[in-house]
Amino acid sequence: VLLAPSEQIDAQRLSAALGCVLQHHDALRLGFDQVAGQWQGTFQDVDAHDVLWDRSVDDIEALSRLADDAQASFTLGGPLLRAVRVTLADGAQRLLLVVHHLVVDGVSWRVLLEDLQGAYQLLAAGQPVALPAKTSSFKAWAEQVQRYGKSDDL
Repeated sequence: VLLAPSEQIDAQRLSAALGCVLQHHDALRLGFDQVAGQWQGTFQDVDAHDVLWDRSVDDIEALSRLADDAQASFTLGGPLLRAVRVTLADGAQRLLLVVHHLVVDGVSWRVLLEDLQGAYQLLAAGQPVALPAKTSSFKAWAEQVQRYGKSDDL
């Protein structure tokens, strides 16, 4: 997702907001490794500094190459999120968010964007970040799917 902000993006505030979102959304901290021939997901400690790039580009072609580089920067071991604060030659900015399809879907994008914007705005106002309450954790959901898969109902 490539966003055109209505005001300049503060890098420190963006990093802090990303940190809040990473802690709030379990799936964004997932990494995947093969263990004994099977893929296994594990939660990791992910620092916002590890997922945030700050780059400048001269033209739209360079922006396109940067987006490709951000997507190619993923390894399944994680993290599976890349945020890029891009400054264009004219001083305008863009925010590129790249999230692997293993951890985000169409519905989740809306939630993720709302939470990132909310965290950023609260930090800008000097207020503590309080994101909306979580629903089911990824762990609880995965355990329920596993129980259901083994049940007679299925």
